[in-house]
Amino acid sequence: MQNIISTYNVICRIAILFIGLLCTVDSSATTYYFSTSGSDSNNGLSSASPKKSIAAAVPYMTGGNLILFKRGDAWYIPMDSIDLTGHSNFTLNMYGTSGAKPVIAGMALIPQGNWIHNGGGVWRCTSPCQKVFRLFVNGTSCINVETEIGNSGNVASVNTNGEYWLDLSTNTLYVYSGSTTVPPQNVEIIPGNHGTNEQYGFPIIKMENTSAAVIRNIEFRGGHKYYMIRINAPSSSIFFDTCIISRGSWSGFDVGNHKTNMDYVNVIYITNCIIDKGWTLLENNTTALLGGDGISLIHGVEGAHIRSNTILNWGHSGIDLVAYNHATNMWGVHNSIVYRNEVYAGNSGYMHGIEVLGVAGKNTNNIIKRNYFHDYTSTCHLGGNGNYFFSNIFANVKLCTVDVMTKKQPWGGDSYAYTNSITNIYLEYTNNWIVNNTFYNTGGYGLAVGSYNPGDNNVTGNKIQNNIWLNWNQHTPQPPGYGDVGLLIDASVNNGLYYVTYNNFWNVKDSTGNVANIEGTKYTASGLNSAPACGGNCSQNTQLNPRFGSFYTLSAASSATLKTGGINLTGSMPTPFDDYWGHSWRSVGPSRGAIQY
Repeated sequence: MQNIISTYNVICRIAILFIGLLCTVDSSATTYYFSTSGSDSNNGLSSASPKKSIAAAVPYMTGGNLILFKRGDAWYIPMDSIDLTGHSNFTLNMYGTSGAKPVIAGMALIPQGNWIHNGGGVWRCTSPCQKVFRLFVNGTSCINVETEIGNSGNVASVNTNGEYWLDLSTNTLYVYSGSTTVPPQNVEIIPGNHGTNEQYGFPIIKMENTSAAVIRNIEFRGGHKYYMIRINAPSSSIFFDTCIISRGSWSGFDVGNHKTNMDYVNVIYITNCIIDKGWTLLENNTTALLGGDGISLIHGVEGAHIRSNTILNWGHSGIDLVAYNHATNMWGVHNSIVYRNEVYAGNSGYMHGIEVLGVAGKNTNNIIKRNYFHDYTSTCHLGGNGNYFFSNIFANVKLCTVDVMTKKQPWGGDSYAYTNSITNIYLEYTNNWIVNNTFYNTGGYGLAVGSYNPGDNNVTGNKIQNNIWLNWNQHTPQPPGYGDVGLLIDASVNNGLYYVTYNNFWNVKDSTGNVANIEGTKYTASGLNSAPACGGNCSQNTQLNPRFGSFYTLSAASSATLKTGGINLTGSMPTPFDDYWGHSWRSVGPSRGAIQY
């Protein structure tokens, strides 16, 4: 245990040193200014003489240079990338005293003069591309009638606000505005073309063999069909801060290694960003599978810091830490920390809050703490090996609304092993710590533990301690099998080892009823403590009304058992071991739940 904690602390110190180095000014570095009102013939050395194009900016992104983009300006670079492959030691930021963050968009902006009224409030123009992955009118996303349930792919179906269609036979784009005199305004599209290199478009930023890069205060839009910002291994010391990642097609950040080798991205910070795909309720009415993650750390990442971001409206997960592409020749995802993020589904009809998944030994020593996962529509996967999930709030888990989805699991979280479809190898949920969390108001189970391969050894050694479950089984009507207890430990793990101690369960729908299902038998809290299947590892669980005050905080009316009756975990957890608000957990008489009383 101490080796794990020490390794993580070394990663933290290296990262802090890296940030300090970035703040040091290179004596040979130069500051360059860019504005859409500038000219590439300018020298760019002052705000009075800015250069103009992104193409002119990219060569300066090296050598300690500072590249500044003017607030309020927007650059559209459809079917192109900011390609930072092989670049190192540079900073992108904004300049100016007022206005919104500068926008760099891998999108096509339709000129207002290109629209022709087609009749009935539908407007048409010649499309600048052969594929439209998403379309926005005045910043609001629209749905393609080809994928809208109940519609057909023809111009007659474009008859409601928020609808569009691209007629490939004539390369004509149709958009409904509802007005016969005013065309749709500020139409942006995420484009693609037919052909090997262009059919999915280009990421707005592409990195590989990139190092010591700092990007602040810029809004990025659009990009590739499957990702907006792609950071490929090997890369190191990448820093995104206070950026906006918006109007994507699939995923926001894709960080890691998709190849069959041991390369990885070493130390990446994504902090204080708004990562919002943008979504409308109409777009849930689709025959297309929803997908995409706000932040995906995938297959090869070491020492990531994902902190204080707001992440919403993604079609698969808010945050992913996953390592399953290969059983052996893959670095995995290790020694990363995800903390103080707010993650919710927004208008998306299907979204996990977080997924932490990996094949044996490939997803380890990660910390997920002090996050607010709320109003999502499908379970958070809490897996891997030797990972720490503490001081998180999992709240208001709804049943997903997308008709084409079949896997509807409105659980707070799960440690439920299954076979990965790519490797055909079972993912592991082993030796993880799920402690001092609050699970509130879930449509089904608060937490489900099990395996789709009964009797396997991939779900074992997990510690479930000091948590509070309040109000599970809240979806009405309750779909069969979706969860009628706070904690499920399925019979499929009957060969596994688990520790369930010092937790509290309370459901206002049935305050004296069963709270847990242990290997096929249901128990109240007192029954859980003596459940034979636990083998003596379930104890000190209670069934008390937590009597929360504001924001899931124990109040003066709460039982002393909850306020000071938790088990001391400070010697077992990575430091700092702190609660949702950043207060250190007491080593003597700690509280239960996510917030120290």
